[in-house]
Amino acid sequence: KNLENPEVAAEKFKLIQAAYDVLSDPQERAWYDSHREAILKGGLNGDYEDESVDLLQYFTTACYSAFGDDDQ
Repeated sequence: KNLENPEVAAEKFKLIQAAYDVLSDPQERAWYDSHREAILKGGLNGDYEDESVDLLQYFTTACYSAFGDDDQ
C-alpha cells in the first residue's frame, strides 16, 4: 500500500503482476530460466562485456598463501 502516492503503487503493481504472469506460465518460465545469465548480464544480444573487478579471488585462502604468523 502506498496511500501517499497511488500512481507509483499502481505502476509497481503492474510490474509485479506482469512478472507473476510470466513466472506462472511453464513455457515462459522455462525460457527465462534458460536465458537467466544473459538477462542478468544485460541482454541477449551478446555485446555485454563484464568489466567489474573479480572480488571472489580474495575470498579464498590461496590469495593469502604468502602470509603467515612467523617473523617474516
